[in-house]
Amino acid sequence: MANYVSWIRSKVGHENMKKTALAMLSIVVLLAGCSGQPENNANNEVIQNSESFIEQSESQSEISSAPETEKAATKWEDIWYATREYPSKAEETEFSKLSAEEKTDVLNPPQDLLDEMTTRELAELTLRYPLFSVMPWYDDTQKDIQLSIYAGYSKIYEEILKRDDHVEAILQAYRNLELNRNASETEMLTDESWQAEYFVENFVLANGNNFTDKQRSDYLEIVQERTETYYSKIDGCKLGRISFDTAKTPYRKYYFYNVELPNRNGGGLMSTPYIEYSDFLHGMTSAVLYDESEELEIWDIVKDNKLECTMLDLDGDGVDEMLIQSVDSPGTYNGVFHCEDGRVICWNHDANEGACRDYPLEDGTMVRQYDTNGSTIYTIFKYLPNGKIKEINKLFARQELMPEDSTEPCPYYSLDGREMKKEEFEEVLESMVNSVVLAKDAWSALSVP
Repeated sequence: MANYVSWIRSKVGHENMKKTALAMLSIVVLLAGCSGQPENNANNEVIQNSESFIEQSESQSEISSAPETEKAATKWEDIWYATREYPSKAEETEFSKLSAEEKTDVLNPPQDLLDEMTTRELAELTLRYPLFSVMPWYDDTQKDIQLSIYAGYSKIYEEILKRDDHVEAILQAYRNLELNRNASETEMLTDESWQAEYFVENFVLANGNNFTDKQRSDYLEIVQERTETYYSKIDGCKLGRISFDTAKTPYRKYYFYNVELPNRNGGGLMSTPYIEYSDFLHGMTSAVLYDESEELEIWDIVKDNKLECTMLDLDGDGVDEMLIQSVDSPGTYNGVFHCEDGRVICWNHDANEGACRDYPLEDGTMVRQYDTNGSTIYTIFKYLPNGKIKEINKLFARQELMPEDSTEPCPYYSLDGREMKKEEFEEVLESMVNSVVLAKDAWSALSVP
């Protein structure tokens, strides 16, 4: 009967509820008489009891609504009852004229409706809160504060947190959320779908420690699905996604999306086996150092560097390696990455030795140039399929004594330990190195927003 009264109120409003309900009950009694049931005082008793119940329900409603609820426009509540949706969707113009406090009130459904909503309904509404764009946002260390503010704004979010299945419901709503991948970076700040993205990230950061293994697995599966459907379609964009460390603690990782690798055979993004390199650049996977002593992420390389990369088959196995270096400055950073069994293995990761740098020649041979104490050493080598190197030639040039009182011969030039004159050395250096260095246009800048 209570549900019946609530339904009547939602359809005809509070003032006409009693009259309408009694009329409908009278029809029920009349139909009962027409069906051959004997008329007696029982029918009158039904009406009297129903009238008493309705009056009691109205009285309770008036007490519970009190002055504060009566101040809220019945119109907004009627929209809630009729649509089970935020009233701001139906009355955008009028909603925009409300004060901030009034908007917050209007976006909270009547308590009886809130109580009867399923967790799934609450989750869908939680991800589409119309005031997300004007809520204060905090950095990752203050995510709990931001979510507490949301709970203070929204009775919907406050209510869903009380439900035992709220994590599953929010993740399912997130799985179904369509993302506006055409939004510009400025539009992302107000776009409803992107605001929902930010909320879920903060929700997982704040609550992921308490996730079950299945909830963590489901979340990561959803992120992968959304990467394939949405994130990977966003040109040159850097986005933060939530991952879990070995202690199952959530943390934010930044990914590059749709970074184009240079493909000497033409075409856009490279296909297998180059997708493994792309995933590494996107931050979706890590690279393993050649001795498997530790893992390396793209953010270990990026830092403040402007990067460029190229693809060359360095070990002769028919699969290109990926070479990354700082733009115009391989001494700042240079790295070599190999793909094997679906993994990216880092053969060289040099971010410390500014005086030493590796760079490629046109045929995939490498040069390690080391400037030290007035001398320069050029070691020409090839990579083997296991990541080790095989030296081919070594050129040495000493053009300045350091320290000045050194007894070493200067100037001094040699090839593989054989001394030679400066002119001969310069010819050899030109033919073996300088004239066959991989051209500048073979490198492509990585899109780092």
